[in-house]
Amino acid sequence: MASHFISKLIKANLEYRYALNHGKISKSSFCSKCGRQGKIDGHHDDYSKPLEVRFLCKRHHAEIHRVSPTITSDNN
Repeated sequence: MASHFISKLIKANLEYRYALNHGKISKSSFCSKCGRQGKIDGHHDDYSKPLEVRFLCKRHHAEIHRVSPTITSDNN
């Protein structure tokens, strides 16, 4: 079960990075939660949708993982 989750996470991150590197999507420079500018992370709420990403500052990205560490669609 854990290896399936990790596989989905890795696949989603690879597809996301490929799309970023090839100009298919662009990364925001602002946190979608607080508007802070600077170092912004992409966060997947659902690893089966690798190009649907929320852009969050480090603080809010960490907060999401503390509250719900396994937010995914890994219900299969």
